[in-house]
Amino acid sequence: MSVCLSVRSLCESCTGKPFFKVRKEANFLVIFILQELEQNLPVLAPDSSVLSSPPSDDIQVTWLGHASVLVQMDGLNILTDPVFSGFCGPNQFMSFKRYRPAPCSVDELPNIDAVCISHSHYDHLDLKSVKDLNQRFGECLHWFVPMGLKSWMSNAGCKNVTELEWWEETQFSKQKSNDNVTKFVFTPTQHWCRRTLMDENKVLWGSWTVVGPKHRFFFAGDTGYCKGFKQIGKQYGPFDFAAIPIGAYKPRLEKYIVANLRSGQSYLSLNRA
Repeated sequence: MSVCLSVRSLCESCTGKPFFKVRKEANFLVIFILQELEQNLPVLAPDSSVLSSPPSDDIQVTWLGHASVLVQMDGLNILTDPVFSGFCGPNQFMSFKRYRPAPCSVDELPNIDAVCISHSHYDHLDLKSVKDLNQRFGECLHWFVPMGLKSWMSNAGCKNVTELEWWEETQFSKQKSNDNVTKFVFTPTQHWCRRTLMDENKVLWGSWTVVGPKHRFFFAGDTGYCKGFKQIGKQYGPFDFAAIPIGAYKPRLEKYIVANLRSGQSYLSLNRA
């Protein structure tokens, strides 16, 4: 009772308004924000029939929220930085809640052939999502990860893991043949890594350049604008599609995550080979 009275007294002294009126206004604000989100950033469930039958002569891309992207090209289904949980952090009690929910679950995905991980921050590498993907796809799934992350992936149950440094590349084919070989290249970005108090920059970070027989895809992960974009574009561009972050307005973190104009500049750099 004393706590309630203290909160009520503090509220009334700070706002000059009755406590219950302030609470009513706060509830209205929450409802208004939710309505704005539904109107301006609706969460749409992917059409399973579209995902199960991608075009054979084109690239199909489905944004699954934040940095999670499903890329379907040249006979492969590729997933980037999969996060399907409702929070990002070590656990639900020490974490950040998602701004918008994931549009689908792991069980609603088509068969996934490969997953690209850009770095180890919790909003890009989610343990539960990794385990759920392993449980569903098992050894049919191949993981492409930065240098220093393979042991973590193995401990999480991943069987097929390829670990690369910047500019290293590897070839992948679903049929285990030389036909329809796709090249996965781990390319530089300007970012950093930390998952615990003791592992700052112990794992590399970067982007993924995926070069198929017919199409090319670039996934930036998290990055500030850097000369690496021009280098990647010169060596592997132009690209059919590029997934580049936009954000970091407050606080200003453009050194590590590009803002709107820099995102456009990044795309132009990638495609001015």
